[in-house]
Amino acid sequence: MRWVIDTNVIAHWLIAEKILDHLVHYFRLTDEFRSVYYNRYKDSIKFVSQVISLSRPSDSFSITELTINELLSAIRDEVRCLLLFVKGVPISKWPSKRIMQEAGLSEKLKADLYQLLMRGIDDLVGNGNISIISSALPSEADSYLDVYSSFILLYPELQTQDAMLLTSAVFEKADYFVTMDSGIRKLKKDVSKRYKIEIINPNESLHNIQSQE
Repeated sequence: MRWVIDTNVIAHWLIAEKILDHLVHYFRLTDEFRSVYYNRYKDSIKFVSQVISLSRPSDSFSITELTINELLSAIRDEVRCLLLFVKGVPISKWPSKRIMQEAGLSEKLKADLYQLLMRGIDDLVGNGNISIISSALPSEADSYLDVYSSFILLYPELQTQDAMLLTSAVFEKADYFVTMDSGIRKLKKDVSKRYKIEIINPNESLHNIQSQE
């Protein structure tokens, strides 16, 4: 079986396992904050940790190149939320562009996060259980736009990056697409019927691979 893992699942594991402790120390947060994060995203954390620890995986697990790019945005957004929280900015003002300009990262924090990200990626793919695959591109596949447009036009709630990841999963001939995105999971019946890909959450995925051991 071939599995493609969505960015949000990888981001939750990466932040929890490699970055969260640094942020808690940097912003002088309590251990309760760490616990809240772990409890909220425990399914993603457990699933990715389990995949990494498999001694002889019988299945193929992968992330796309696009996910590596998206991880930086995910980390930035988490840190921005912490900055605004620590500053006591009301949630109602967070969408303001002017307020977001106040949530810039220092050079020191940026450098620290980059190093933690690189270590996390090394741990993620270092033992070969999870591989990085090329993202599907219009220039490399004649039918790319046919598949991509089906996601964009038939499912208007999808974001551009979501449609790109699903398109890459189609060209990878994936059996499973693992995601925490409830919007994508709503499409599981249609996507399964059209492309034979089962959209599945991390908890279901964890039970699936544990049953094979």
